[in-house]
Order: sequence, then structure tokens, then C-alpha cells
Amino acid sequence: MENNLVIEEEALAAITPELAFERNILPIRFEQGRLVIGIADKNNIRLLKDLSFETGLNFDVKELHPEVVYKKLKEVYPEYKPSKVNSNENVSKENSDNYSNVEFVNQIITGAIKSGSSDIHFEVLEDSFRIRYRV
Repeated sequence: MENNLVIEEEALAAITPELAFERNILPIRFEQGRLVIGIADKNNIRLLKDLSFETGLNFDVKELHPEVVYKKLKEVYPEYKPSKVNSNENVSKENSDNYSNVEFVNQIITGAIKSGSSDIHFEVLEDSFRIRYRV
């Protein structure tokens, strides 16, 4: 399902590549005047408030795995090169599995810091897991 996301050009034009990569948000489409975005934690109210303030837009959220968001961002903004190393292309093949795990954990911690969280909670579900921040 997540691999079949149709990204609209109008949505991409609403968010700069810098903002999308920095905040790990994927602009998907506009629905009834609201921008639908994909993010890792749809309950991250602080991120949504910050985005609304920075862009002047209102958002609806689709929860996506952080790696799905990042891969789609690379696909829709192929010309954009993040200022920090964010992709496995710059890591040796032997370390690529470790690097993606490290990057995933870094995204979780960065999200917690940006949202002003005091705790990070990992909930194991039957066939997935949930990450929650205490704000």
C-alpha cells in the first residue's frame, strides 16, 4: 500500500525539499484545502503546529514508516542532496544494515528532541511496533 502512494506535484510545490528532508515529512496531496502529509508519528502535535506556523497550511496526516518517508522523498526530490549523510549510498555494503538501524534510531531521537519529549516509549504489537513520545 505505501509503495503505491501517488504524490501530486501541487503537494510537492507546497513544501521545500529542505523542510521535507529536515522534518522527514512527505507531502502527498491536497484534500479539501488541507495538505495530506506522510510522517512517522501522526500524534506529533508539536511538529504539526510548527509546520502550520512555518507554511501557513493546515495538514491531514498519514502515518508511514520513517524509511518509507525517506525513500519516497529521495524519489520525488531526486535533485536534492541533504547536507548531512542520510543515505546508505555513502556507506560501505558491509555496514549498510547497521547504518540504516543507526539512522532509524537517530530519527527517533531527533523527533523526540524536536517535539520536546521527556520519554520515548516503544510498544511491541502483534506484527509491528509503535513509538510514542511523552511531551
